[in-house]
Amino acid sequence: MPEPAAPHPIAPEQAELVAFLGTPEAHGGATPQRIDTHLSHVFLGPQTVLKLKRALTLDFVDYSTPDQRRAYCERELAANTQWARSLYLDVAPVWKTPEGFQIGGDSPGDAPVDWLVRMHRFADEDRLDKRLAAGRLTLAQVERFADDLAANHERAPISDTPTLSQNVSGLIDQVAGDMAAAGATPLFREASERWHERARSAPRTHRGLIDARGQTGKVRQVHADLHLKNVCVWRDRLVGYDALEFDDALSTIDVLYDAAFPVMDFLHYKAGWAASALLTRYLARTREYDGLPLFDLYLSLRAAVRAMASGLADQQAEADAYLDLALESLAPAPAPQLIALGGRSGTGKSTLASAIAPTLGKRPGAIILRSDVIRKVMAGQAPEAPLPPSAYTPETSARVYAELVRQAKSCLAAGYACILDATFLSKKSEANLADITQDFDGEVKTLWLEAPTDVLRARVAERRGDASDAGMDVLEKQLLEDEPQGWTRVDVSGSRDEAVTALKHALS
Repeated sequence: MPEPAAPHPIAPEQAELVAFLGTPEAHGGATPQRIDTHLSHVFLGPQTVLKLKRALTLDFVDYSTPDQRRAYCERELAANTQWARSLYLDVAPVWKTPEGFQIGGDSPGDAPVDWLVRMHRFADEDRLDKRLAAGRLTLAQVERFADDLAANHERAPISDTPTLSQNVSGLIDQVAGDMAAAGATPLFREASERWHERARSAPRTHRGLIDARGQTGKVRQVHADLHLKNVCVWRDRLVGYDALEFDDALSTIDVLYDAAFPVMDFLHYKAGWAASALLTRYLARTREYDGLPLFDLYLSLRAAVRAMASGLADQQAEADAYLDLALESLAPAPAPQLIALGGRSGTGKSTLASAIAPTLGKRPGAIILRSDVIRKVMAGQAPEAPLPPSAYTPETSARVYAELVRQAKSCLAAGYACILDATFLSKKSEANLADITQDFDGEVKTLWLEAPTDVLRARVAERRGDASDAGMDVLEKQLLEDEPQGWTRVDVSGSRDEAVTALKHALS
């Protein structure tokens, strides 16, 4: 639910309604919790949330009349329907009658005095930042969230923005100015100036790429405010709520900039594993690897936005932490690494790749490219959906590995460490690896994962809901194939933790 903010005074014309909405009468007999934000009065009932937009006018929004507030309520409902599924209910009129206020229902005759957004209430502990802090977030939930984010971006309205780089430059200047004004300490203001100096050069460096994305359908009207406090678990899915509805210019942005917000916030909350998993899965579903040179800037800008917001809310410690992250995201990064993880089915390549990815390269870590996932996405299927044998022809496999090469080159060129997750049993896959490394002068490590045959068979037999379609028959064929030569061999026959330790040792 929304966080409290240093509010404006209650508008005199809404004072009586605000008082009523805070009574049990407005919530089926239960006393609600009231939260005042900069733009709204929010009342949390046992089952339903009522949101009243404040009667005010600011530089960026006009809520001064009931008709204006109705329009923005309807915009909020429309903006969130795609993102929050059934969490939002409707926009309800409020009438004033001789008996008091009436919410919804049939009109008593006079025009409504105001309007409300109505939503279901979710459990406070199901807000994503709180769920994360309690250790109640799983890798599967993060990946499903990434899938939903990718799908929402795919169907979001497209904007043709030929001068997107100018918009990005203007946003950087605006955020820097707001940060400096919000900073309560000289150190914060000095750091915000350093951030501004670093950030303002990025749009010039990447002007061509930024504008190209605006011209090729990558700029869309999206959620635009997907930090973790605006995400919750609703009906067993992570959904974003409170989408930015009051300014189309602020919500019409590069889809990668939208995806950067939750990635950045996972980093802020020290959940590097979730940040890494979200980015890897989102890229796998969207194939937006060509936009990766912009991701450092987008991460940094998102962190700066939160630093500004925290400063305005007099949360200086949080503002400092976000600003540190904003600066770190633009700092020189280590040279990218390329790591090939090969091995037969059952060696745990994907599990181990996810474990080590957050520790490699620049934040949020190495990007994992898994041949099984690429095959599924190219076939238009979810990674865990089974494919028929016709999807495993030599011709199809050649296209899959060609795409693996393309994605790997894009990741490395953007300065990201990259983990290749494939069997690497065939001469062709080794040739693909050579193609990737041909023009790459960074560190390359080839690791062959191995375990006794009985261990492999047991793991394959137990595997469920995985991107790999390889069953026991495939494993038996793999056992007859020759292993690549010259690779560092890693024993992964033990527990997951033991295998992770062995893998990290091989990488050191």
